[in-house]
Amino acid sequence: MKPLISVVMAVYNTKRYLDKAIQSALNQTFEDFELVIVDDGSTDGSSEILQNYANQYPQKIRLFHQQNQGAFPAYNKCVELAEGQYIIPLNSDDYFTRDCLEIVSSYVLQHGVDVVFVNTATHVADMEQNIIRADFQSGIMQEEFIITEQKAVRQNWHKFMGLGLVRNNINLYKAEIMKRNPFRTDHYGADFMFNIDIANEIQSAACHPKDLYQNFLYVGNTDADRNISVGKYNDYEHDMFNKFYLRYKELFVSWNILDSERLRLLAGMRYSQLDTELSNINALNNSMTYYDNISHIISYFDDVLAETAAILGNRNDIESKILNACQAQISQAKNQRTRNKNREHCVAKLIDAAVLSERSAQERAPVIVNSLFDDNNPYRVGLSYMEQFCKQYPSAVDADILMYLQSEERARAYILTGKYDLAADEIDQLFNMPFSEPEKYLLLGLNCFHCGFAEDAINAIALGLERFPTYDRLIEANARFKEPRA
Repeated sequence: MKPLISVVMAVYNTKRYLDKAIQSALNQTFEDFELVIVDDGSTDGSSEILQNYANQYPQKIRLFHQQNQGAFPAYNKCVELAEGQYIIPLNSDDYFTRDCLEIVSSYVLQHGVDVVFVNTATHVADMEQNIIRADFQSGIMQEEFIITEQKAVRQNWHKFMGLGLVRNNINLYKAEIMKRNPFRTDHYGADFMFNIDIANEIQSAACHPKDLYQNFLYVGNTDADRNISVGKYNDYEHDMFNKFYLRYKELFVSWNILDSERLRLLAGMRYSQLDTELSNINALNNSMTYYDNISHIISYFDDVLAETAAILGNRNDIESKILNACQAQISQAKNQRTRNKNREHCVAKLIDAAVLSERSAQERAPVIVNSLFDDNNPYRVGLSYMEQFCKQYPSAVDADILMYLQSEERARAYILTGKYDLAADEIDQLFNMPFSEPEKYLLLGLNCFHCGFAEDAINAIALGLERFPTYDRLIEANARFKEPRA
């Protein structure tokens, strides 16, 4: 007879934690479950421990071995092999509370819900699993909920996000849903993306306020390959976070529930992820040069981050984080004497002129202006520096230049928040100023495009390309505007 629940565990070199993890499953007060384990090519003795457990509990444990492929391919294999009606993952360095399965099973037995969200306590611990800092989010989830209608599930999904219930895969899912939606294997946020992928299928959900799962972030981890999401640089991370934001926007639009509250939630989520990106740029496994690090940091201020800044009204906060990270790179390069004056990034020059330089204001002003108008800095990172500089040295910079930059920024913010009439006013002002910059043609094209004037948008971009034929953002917009609209 098939079990109600399959507990699935992917194992790779977690010998010191295995006993506690497996025992937490075997000692459950609920018995109608199987434990499916995939050993993902462990080399530290984990395989032998697993085999001993499989031999000792043949009616409960099903063990499979494979060559090392990574955590999410191993979990996909677990799901494929699982025979239960429902599936819940258990990481091999975490553990369940003793009543976890009894509590989550009660919701599927009584209400038949598609998913039972598992409240998780996350701790910082040393390598022996001694807790250094207990539960990051204690008390967030305070009340039980049972939702049995799909419309209500969708209306409450943003609350699930705020409670941290859909940020990982530690939940009890209906097996058929998991088997239809395997985890992605190309980035560490596959569990986060999985919950977006299945959202359309979820018609009912429940959650108990008790912390039923104990999750650990280990300090002093010497195994550089074991955790790819903490303190590591991954070159796909920025695009991954952007994808989370855009996918959720698309999802909420398709559900016809994207209002200002949900939009601010998504923008706040994306803004908070910037801290992770800027921290990880300093990870030991990042082998990029000083120049490339700064180029990478500046590239974070892109269409998505500009949109979140417009929604939250916190451009200066975002810019401050980015500029501080760049300044840290400059300081580090100076200390290590690795700075190459011939390859300084435009923003490095701007920081030097606006903050660090002892040169006169008249010498510094053109450096700041040129850095802001550099093609490698399309979102004018450092505009706040220029505004401060102009207040301090009002005669050093042409007032029209600052006015142009401020108007351009307002036009972009209006477009990103759907205020197209106001955007048009700002764009008119841009074209009355004595500067011919590629961004104003791009903004004009975007404004036309979002107002539904596709032909005018294409013409605006074409005009810009006549004057700036190598400007990447105009080239990209030209290709985008000519694509058939869905």
